[in-house]
Amino acid sequence: MVSRVWIINSVLAIALVICLMNIWDVWHTSTQVFPEKRSAVNDKKAIQIKKSPESKVLSASAYQSVVDKNLFSPDRAEAPPESGVAEPEIQDVRISGEKVVLYGVIMIDDYKKALINNPGDRKTDSKNRWVSEGEQIGNLTVRQIQEDEILLVDGSNSYRVLLYDPDKASKISGKSGGQSKEDAQPKVISTGAKPVAVKKRIPKRTEKVTISADGKYEIIDTPLGKIKRKRK
Repeated sequence: MVSRVWIINSVLAIALVICLMNIWDVWHTSTQVFPEKRSAVNDKKAIQIKKSPESKVLSASAYQSVVDKNLFSPDRAEAPPESGVAEPEIQDVRISGEKVVLYGVIMIDDYKKALINNPGDRKTDSKNRWVSEGEQIGNLTVRQIQEDEILLVDGSNSYRVLLYDPDKASKISGKSGGQSKEDAQPKVISTGAKPVAVKKRIPKRTEKVTISADGKYEIIDTPLGKIKRKRK
């Protein structure tokens, strides 16, 4: 009875040892790695080549703007004139058939007056009249008074009347009988921040300045008339 137990235990012990040996081999033996098969197609990877974009050939019309702006091109066309406000015309301005003549201009600070003839006005006997900016002369309006000219407008039309009119100077020289054109030219009085000065040939004179009764205004006696302005 005892011998059988030992025999069974011995067989079980041998079986256990064999199992342990197999387990040891599995744990400590390096696992054999089989090389992965690579196909020839995968080994040779395709090399990507970047292609430069194809340059398109432009037509001749695309370069027309360059040709037009070429300063040395014989076929270069002139630029069209810019549309803007037309310059005032210098011409004989007539009212009721009578020419407008500018005899003189007075400019003192903001005070501006122009001495012209009295065209088209048969109500008064005065041959000359003083006008200021914005005043109406027949169908014309005095838009601007400058040192040597006045600007008249009639709707969209503008006219310049020059102070030194050659026709007027020749008429004055003819009436004076030997008087030079230079002496017959009209006088201009223009003052700003500087003292009042009279542009005159012969004889020379200075303006007479008087003070009003209330002491607030001064009256200047000029060759073209009396001017009243507020004292500073």
